[in-house]
Amino acid sequence: METAAPEEVFLRLVTQAELLLDQDRPEAALEAARTLRLRGNPADPALLRLELKAQQRLENWDAVLDLLSLLQRHDVLDETSIRRQRCHAHAQNLKNRPSIQAFREYWQALSPADRADGTVATAAVRTCVALSDCTTARRIIEQSLDKNWNSELAGLYGTCPDTDVLGQIERAEAWLPSHPGDAGLLLALGRLCTHCELWGKARSYLEASLSVEPGHSAHLALASLDERSGHPELAQHHYRQALEWALRRRAPDAGPPTPDEAGKARSG
Repeated sequence: METAAPEEVFLRLVTQAELLLDQDRPEAALEAARTLRLRGNPADPALLRLELKAQQRLENWDAVLDLLSLLQRHDVLDETSIRRQRCHAHAQNLKNRPSIQAFREYWQALSPADRADGTVATAAVRTCVALSDCTTARRIIEQSLDKNWNSELAGLYGTCPDTDVLGQIERAEAWLPSHPGDAGLLLALGRLCTHCELWGKARSYLEASLSVEPGHSAHLALASLDERSGHPELAQHHYRQALEWALRRRAPDAGPPTPDEAGKARSG
């Protein structure tokens, strides 16, 4: 009987491990990849890629970062792909920090380039807001936007009013000439002005944001504004519109609310 060549056996085993991933069995695929690495070349590109996919499926982000360093060292993936996947792993790790102290330790250990990445900075800000550290969130947003503009990050500026909200409004308005039609920035300004009870400015910014990019967040912010400024009927309209958009975000094929639907929500 003819015996299969070692390379043929290896390729068959790698294929079997890939099938385990396709069958949503990342633990088994990871075990198979590790076994193959121990038997053969620990730096084999196919095995490293396989183990990376398995660790990503398992959301073992520290292991993902270790593997990306190994892949980079052996020149297996291009730099753009490594950077994108590394920043995603850092973002996931930041989301899982249990305390502000743990967050700060992780954040400070990142390279300046990684801290400047929009995905990483956005995850960091969301974590700070969740941990009630608006001062750090504000600092991260300001430092990041001064280097690289990111509309999502600009939008988050309005979710973390600090002790000097008027100073935040002034800072955000200084960005406007360079980004006059940015829906995220307009939304942030509307939220900050609402916080300071600057009703007219708040409405102007929020309606401008809504005209640029209709959606759940702007309607919800307008609902909050109308509720706080004594317009309950308008608030109910925007709450209904926010719900319509939220439902469509869960079913993206549905598209935005039609004019008829918007009218029903306004009068209902």
